[in-house]
Amino acid sequence: MKQAGTSHDRSNRSSWNVKSFGDSRSQRRDNNVQAVPEPALDEVAVQAMVSILSGYIKRFLRDEDFRTSLRDNCFSSLNVIELEEGYNADRKVISNLEQAIETAERAAEESASTKDLKKASLTLSVIAGLNSNDLKDGFTSGVPNSKLSACAHVYLSVIYKPQNKDGVSAKHLLQVFCDSPFQARTTLLPELWDHLFLPHLSHLKVWYNQESELLTDTALKKVCAINSKFY
Repeated sequence: MKQAGTSHDRSNRSSWNVKSFGDSRSQRRDNNVQAVPEPALDEVAVQAMVSILSGYIKRFLRDEDFRTSLRDNCFSSLNVIELEEGYNADRKVISNLEQAIETAERAAEESASTKDLKKASLTLSVIAGLNSNDLKDGFTSGVPNSKLSACAHVYLSVIYKPQNKDGVSAKHLLQVFCDSPFQARTTLLPELWDHLFLPHLSHLKVWYNQESELLTDTALKKVCAINSKFY
């Protein structure tokens, strides 16, 4: 009986050693996988991008015409007319956006208090949040949430610029192109699009034109072939 027990114990120890060795190898393998570093972004490239975006939005602080144009473009892209005096419950979000924009414009003239800027920043953050996953395809006050969010990010970028938070300001400006690409390219930030992004996409434009011409030629040939059967 003792020999049987001893043999059984040796068998258990052997099984445990094999399992322990396997677990150890598996753990080392997991550690090796976790230890692989993610490719780091080129710091110089990031700083260059931030510098370009920061320089663009800096115009808001020194150019009144630029401020007026940006505000007009914002409301134009929303397809709404700026609210007249008075409160309209159905368009509360538009009213809040307009008030936040006015605060940002006063900040450019150094006539906005820190309290007002914090309030405007919070308001714009709430509006930007309308483009979250659950609300992304929705509407607020009859306006697509993606468009409202894009406008909010523009002015969040403006508000963070005087605080010397260039990285945060640049991030909000880039988010405009993520939330509403067409609106950003054509109405809100067309100059920035032409200067920063379009030069790197010229090959796509060439490809698009070639494919468009090819489809047009193919369609014309089909029309000619059909007509030839009847004439």
